[in-house]
Amino acid sequence: MIIEKSEYNQYFHLKKLLEIKDIPKRLYCEGNVELLHKEDYKILCLIGSRKCTSYGRDVVERLVADMASEKIIILSGLALGIDGVAHKEALKNKLPTISIPGSGLDRDVLHPQTHVNLANDIISHDGLLISEREPSFKATIWSFPSRNRIEAAISDAILIVESEAKSGTQITARLGLEYNKNIGVIPGSIFSPMSVGTIKLWKEGAMPVCDADDMRELLNIKTENNNDFKNSSLFSSLEEKLILELLTEPKNKESLINESGLEFTTALITIIKLEGAGYIKEEWGEVRRVR
Repeated sequence: MIIEKSEYNQYFHLKKLLEIKDIPKRLYCEGNVELLHKEDYKILCLIGSRKCTSYGRDVVERLVADMASEKIIILSGLALGIDGVAHKEALKNKLPTISIPGSGLDRDVLHPQTHVNLANDIISHDGLLISEREPSFKATIWSFPSRNRIEAAISDAILIVESEAKSGTQITARLGLEYNKNIGVIPGSIFSPMSVGTIKLWKEGAMPVCDADDMRELLNIKTENNNDFKNSSLFSSLEEKLILELLTEPKNKESLINESGLEFTTALITIIKLEGAGYIKEEWGEVRRVR
């Protein structure tokens, strides 16, 4: 199916394309185009490094599973790494998913070729493939940054799991900021090259996402206010209990992390979650327990 530029305003989620520069002249679609009409569904652009780590995979697996009850559509780019994991976890958890590859949709040119079966699975599970390129178009270096603007435009929020300093995910994030989208990042180890890009975005104001509640906030999904302490989505409450027990007196964050004996990323995310839940507070370089 081909959707012309003049028809975008007939689709709830494609209307957003009319607000950007360089509007695609047409979109080639395969699969369930009704997803583009779902006004009560939020589209989450879930992307990350092609060279993702086991940590990145675990995060996507857990967060998508925790969001399975929400009305969201997982959008990604069919690429190796985080993109592929995002699509697979969406299918596993029966969430609708949209893929926007950097190539045409004909299977002999679909990029990457190793994800042809994944593309077929997306279609067979009422998902959707979209490309602005003619079906026989072979992916080029410039076609990936070009498709990123479509990902950013039709999404309600963008979540970056892992990212190197220079990558396509950084381009999507920049475009998302330009389009006034909420940008989220998964906190990662400061020693990992896969965290350089996400840490940079975090410093620039992107929202750290540590659990399903953060995901709902990123997507502006309203939930009942509940200040009760909740179990972590990414880590068990054992880590949270440990951090709280260590805060008999204020401590600087580095000392707290070292004293906990936890892996750096685990400790950092746990501290962020506890602060977000109102159990601890960081002031003047020291972390103290609030309640």
